[in-house]
Amino acid sequence: MSNGAATQMNEIMQAGLNKAADLLDKEEFDEAAKAADDVLLGARLSVLSKCALLRGRAILGPLMKRLEDDNETDPTETEFREAWVMFQLALRFVPENEEAQEGLKLLSGVVSDLPEEEVTFEPNHGEDLDVIIVGAGASGIGVALMLTGLFGLEPDRVLLVDRGNVGETFRKWPKEMRFISPSFNSQGWTQSFDLNSVAYGTSPAFTLHAEHPTGNQYADYLEALAETNELNVKTDTEVVSVKPFDDGFDMDAQTLSEQKAGFEVEVRPAKGGVSTKLRSRFVVWAAGEFQYPRAMTEPLFPGSELCRHNSSVRSWSDLAGDDFVVIGGYESGMDAASNLSQCGKRCTVVSSTACWDVSTEDPSTELAPYTSMRIRQACASPNPPRLLAPLRVTSVEKDDDQYVVKATWGAPVVHEGGERREPVQSADMVAELAKLNQTEGTEFILKTPQPPLLCAGFAGSVKLGVAKDLFAWGDPAKEQGFEDLPVFDAESARKEAKGMKVAQLREELKAMGQPTEGTKPELIERLVSAHQAEADSEDEAMEEAKGCAEGAPLLNKLDESTTTPGLFLVGPAVRHGDLSFCFVYKFRQRFGIVADAIAKGLGRETAAAVDAARDMNMYLDDFECCKAACGEAC
Repeated sequence: MSNGAATQMNEIMQAGLNKAADLLDKEEFDEAAKAADDVLLGARLSVLSKCALLRGRAILGPLMKRLEDDNETDPTETEFREAWVMFQLALRFVPENEEAQEGLKLLSGVVSDLPEEEVTFEPNHGEDLDVIIVGAGASGIGVALMLTGLFGLEPDRVLLVDRGNVGETFRKWPKEMRFISPSFNSQGWTQSFDLNSVAYGTSPAFTLHAEHPTGNQYADYLEALAETNELNVKTDTEVVSVKPFDDGFDMDAQTLSEQKAGFEVEVRPAKGGVSTKLRSRFVVWAAGEFQYPRAMTEPLFPGSELCRHNSSVRSWSDLAGDDFVVIGGYESGMDAASNLSQCGKRCTVVSSTACWDVSTEDPSTELAPYTSMRIRQACASPNPPRLLAPLRVTSVEKDDDQYVVKATWGAPVVHEGGERREPVQSADMVAELAKLNQTEGTEFILKTPQPPLLCAGFAGSVKLGVAKDLFAWGDPAKEQGFEDLPVFDAESARKEAKGMKVAQLREELKAMGQPTEGTKPELIERLVSAHQAEADSEDEAMEEAKGCAEGAPLLNKLDESTTTPGLFLVGPAVRHGDLSFCFVYKFRQRFGIVADAIAKGLGRETAAAVDAARDMNMYLDDFECCKAACGEAC
């Protein structure tokens, strides 16, 4: 085409565009669309398609010669990108362009054979490490994979530190203990994936071929993830201290990062030795819960130090003795009772709440179906456990070769819901227990030659670890509306009741749903007991509201410490409002939030990674879909 002809065509096309624009301004939409079509037709799409094809070939030619020449460096995928775009453009103009189709087919074969282009990022800080993750358990391995995989951090700049091996906590479980949440390899058929998986695309059910993995099995799964993904793990290493630093603003910095804040983490061999100091821009605390029972913080009741915590048991079958008292009736207590029964050992469970009868919508506030199934089997066995509730332990004493457990009966409670569920205890067992004097306030005494087994949950590594002072700590009682509950004074209540007339006593008792017959002294004692029960109920409600998040560290919306910027928390200790992320399928959904915050802090672009994490259900930033609360002791 001559220059004159080209100029004429351009003028005709411009006139057509002007006409279409004028019609559009006049809101003559049909005529405007017809005028635009005339321009497109006049543009000779076949010519445009040919031009795009020729340009694509011109770009592709020298790249293919480099690829065929053994003395030349192979081009990268990025260098082929423009040729790919040109062939796609040619097909957009003329979808039947066979030469463009062949070009794309050729490119598909070439690009798939090329090594992926290595993209390197210049650190925006002066430390050797981007992130130190304390703990190589489920949450530590999971967030490390999110950081190094989806968000693209270099594995050698993300260091996991554990005082044992990968999955050490799980290897400390009793050998009979299993995951209560089931594993099933549903990925590819549903939008979710294995409940116990810490990384999308993996499944303990597939790796281990186990529906309810043991602790050792799950540790094997975590080890496989760490080895396959070549994570940087420093094992048998104790974290001695975590100290934030801020070296100020560097005016002469040549990189993005004048940001000089970070952390100095002192470590030493777990078995003793010389300590060393590591420096990192960020720290993620992921040390877990199981090795830090609640009893380590303060006595739960007088004599609680005489008890043995269930986390110290390595095997229920190897436990000496055959007559036990189990204190606590949630998951840990039911696991202990089931295993003791299976091992042919007798036991009595003492619990302030009949957890085996509780039915709620949130799976974290009732026994898991797997646990209920096992305790039903135990109750139907030749060695059924006795399940006593509501019975609160008040003290444990040692009397010669016996441990004396004293407890007090609480107010009777009827648990609503679960009508179609098979009862845990048989009718005969319930009838037998009904023969006990369960009058509210009555003391009940148990004796056992073995230390009572304390199954009262865990305080966690955050509360008992070296980073405790780097977090602010909330008061769950205040958060749940139980602020400044007064201590009930029975004597003062009795004195006040004595000053009331009989009619007043009966009116108040009636309002509280209590019997109103009897003499004045009887009415007084009944009213005092009713107020005592009401106060005890409020105390229990406060304890239940605290749940396994009692004394939880305060976090911002990124799961970052509110007092120490750059320090993040992952795992079962994470809490937001009345939501506790106490199971793997819950806390893994926050990995993407933490990884996004860290990657952005390192100057990375994260939009694509965030979208991918959302698609994986591992970027939970909207809690509207979540049910609240957690059980007494996770």
